[in-house]
Amino acid sequence: MYACFAKENTDLTTAENELQLSIQKSYDLYHYILLLIAESRRYTEVKADSLRDRIGGVRVNEMFNEQFMNNKFARQLGENIDLYSYANERGLSWAEDTEFIKYLISQVNRREYYCLYIAKKNPSYGEDKKFWRDILANEFQENEQFDHLLEQQSIYWSDDIDIVFSFVEKTIKQFKEENGPNQPLLPMYKDEADKTFAIKLLDSVLLHNNEIENIITKYLIDWDIDRVAMMDRVILKAAIAELLYFSTIPVNVTLDEYIELAKYYGTKKSSKFINGVLDKVVHDLRETSELSKFKLVTKKKKAKKAVEANTETPTEETNN
Repeated sequence: MYACFAKENTDLTTAENELQLSIQKSYDLYHYILLLIAESRRYTEVKADSLRDRIGGVRVNEMFNEQFMNNKFARQLGENIDLYSYANERGLSWAEDTEFIKYLISQVNRREYYCLYIAKKNPSYGEDKKFWRDILANEFQENEQFDHLLEQQSIYWSDDIDIVFSFVEKTIKQFKEENGPNQPLLPMYKDEADKTFAIKLLDSVLLHNNEIENIITKYLIDWDIDRVAMMDRVILKAAIAELLYFSTIPVNVTLDEYIELAKYYGTKKSSKFINGVLDKVVHDLRETSELSKFKLVTKKKKAKKAVEANTETPTEETNN
């Protein structure tokens, strides 16, 4: 939406294609992070094997920890059929970025959670999973090298990293040792409705842009809509479109989601501003019953009152 309005190009076909591409790129990033886990373990194992004959096994074991190389979760991920099938199809690989893998391993080796992990004599599968969850939680926040790497790979990835990491975290939790290489990964879409929702929301904003802008303008006292930050306008437009054209989504869910989006994408004042405008919009729509989800509630209430009004109070005779 932001790109459409920034470029002043609201052609539906172009917008839908761009949306589909950005979602595909997010799914690429999801697999790219999973690949990093598997390839980091594999890289360490290959390096250790190549040095073992030259400098001796004892010294190699000092340089490359056996538990890191034998991490059961990372090894299982390295054998995952779906992961490598998708990676090969999409051309995803860490082969050209081993310097970052070396850097990541060197950073991990300095951490307290790493020392606690390698101190375990025989870590469980659950402990092996937790070790990688610790790495993901601690090594990528404000990591300039990682951010630079993502920017080189795709212009879409920098904005997607937080949500993708949450998907990776969910995937690690869902992994089961007994599933071996056949452990399913998360699908791109939860279901077909999930896919159509994204397209419908985009189309609703673009097709009804003038109508939605008029609604926003109504609540901007002594303020011109063109003076509102572009991102705030986009968030408001999406929220109002969802209120008007998605009858199955509860109002409170819409408000909560877009206020959170304002905190993430907007300025410090964005969430308060957007919350204020949306509260007024919802109040007026509720009063006029222009909101389809409110119309439904109103019809149900009227029907219930009609039934109650037509129901006679049982008399003593009927009770007998």
